[in-house]
Amino acid sequence: MKKRQLIITYLLLGQLMACGDDNSNAFCDNHADIHQQHVDKVTRVNVVYSENGELTAKLSVPMSDAAETALGENSNIIKITAESSCEVISPKIVNGEDYWQSEYKFECGANNKLQHVSIEVLNNFPEIQEVEAHIKTPATNKNFILNRRCDRPIFVL
Repeated sequence: MKKRQLIITYLLLGQLMACGDDNSNAFCDNHADIHQQHVDKVTRVNVVYSENGELTAKLSVPMSDAAETALGENSNIIKITAESSCEVISPKIVNGEDYWQSEYKFECGANNKLQHVSIEVLNNFPEIQEVEAHIKTPATNKNFILNRRCDRPIFVL
């Protein structure tokens, strides 16, 4: 094999390894289009951040995918990094028909700049495969899907 062919072969192998399973990438690339077919079985989180520095996260998760005790830990659901610490309000958890409904509140203050907010549900609940997230701030609204098979969020309009 010539040196050039060998280099091209290694580059292609590297790209294939970096991309992972083609089915997974196809799944992630097309998932926003088919998401509505199973939306009724998906965990949802709605995060609202207000101008006065209050962050509220509301979670709806199938009961079969999470234990009530684990939902009681704010850090299992959402993590916040800010210039100063935020006051954590005890979560509220309600037993719905087939879903746990929970609410998490953080009082950060109007002058306390948030540096990072991360949704931790997939990291802490192995049974959950997908989370539909809606984030609303005074400046923007974002809607996306987090799926275990995808290495990045799937943004939806």
